Amino acid sequence: MSEPVEQTPAFAAAPRSERDARAHRAMREARIEAVVAVGTVAALIVGLAVVDKAKGWQIVDLPWWGWLLLAAPALVLMILLLAVPLAELSPGRVRNAGVVLLGLMAAATRSASPCSSRPSRAAKRGTSAPATCSPTASSCG
Repeated sequence: MSEPVEQTPAFAAAPRSERDARAHRAMREARIEAVVAVGTVAALIVGLAVVDKAKGWQIVDLPWWGWLLLAAPALVLMILLLAVPLAELSPGRVRNAGVVLLGLMAAATRSASPCSSRPSRAAKRGTSAPATCSPTASSCG
């Protein structure tokens, strides 16, 4: 009858080393994009801390250095993303650490939100706070 025809997958057209090089380039580009995005967030938070210190602002009842603490997970995530290729860490551990750091960043953002559940200084003093800062404000979701 007829002989079986051997079928190869479509992605197997390129040699293995070329596919590995392409995958490595894509991973490097993704890491660089992530570092730029996280670096932008960290720079904005650090900039807020600097302006807070210079102008004497009191945003969300945090001292100026409190903003630096909120930027720490973003800075650690940047270091992790840059160090992974050099340290040859296992992908599972890197992913877990990245998820934890992203969770810390989200928690830090929530804690710095003007709509967080803790009472404001105005509420502690017995004066009224602006409507945008009350936990019942429509912008608090």
